[in-house]
Amino acid sequence: PVVTSGYSLMIPQGHPVGKVLGTPKSDPENPYFLKIKVKLNQDMSTVRDVSIVQNLFQPELDSLQQKIIANEQ
Repeated sequence: PVVTSGYSLMIPQGHPVGKVLGTPKSDPENPYFLKIKVKLNQDMSTVRDVSIVQNLFQPELDSLQQKIIANEQ
């Protein structure tokens, strides 16, 4: 299964996104990345409503996240 990583403060870790259908041939010019073909859990043609949420505290969150990263190094 393909799930969200949790590397973002916006999307929780472990949220199911889809499943891997295959791994096409890798690009020899870019051997550090692997392309994968994913079947999404949600058929995007059936999406009717979308909520757009503005996080008014994003600058503060970004600042705190940078401080955490700096302290871990």
